[in-house]
Amino acid sequence: MLGPIFVREWLTTPRQPRTFSHSRPRPRRPVGSAAHNLANDNRLGPPPTLGDQARFGLLAFQILIYVQLCLLLFFAALSAAGTIAQEKDRRTFLLCS
Repeated sequence: MLGPIFVREWLTTPRQPRTFSHSRPRPRRPVGSAAHNLANDNRLGPPPTLGDQARFGLLAFQILIYVQLCLLLFFAALSAAGTIAQEKDRRTFLLCS
């Protein structure tokens, strides 16, 4: 009734009895939760088709790629500028010989 993990813990781990009073299983949510009912409500429109989800996935991927590219370029330039400034402070950066 309590599950195999609880029984194994009960048998192998020495604990105080009050510990087990706090580890009872949580009640399950009913199937018809508020979010489920809201998503199935017709006022939100029909559910998206597989093609709609594929188009959204492609758009989200394209946006994510451009954001990552911009972040990569920004942090690469920031890292290079920091390294050059560090070398100039140490006077180990040779401009010309």
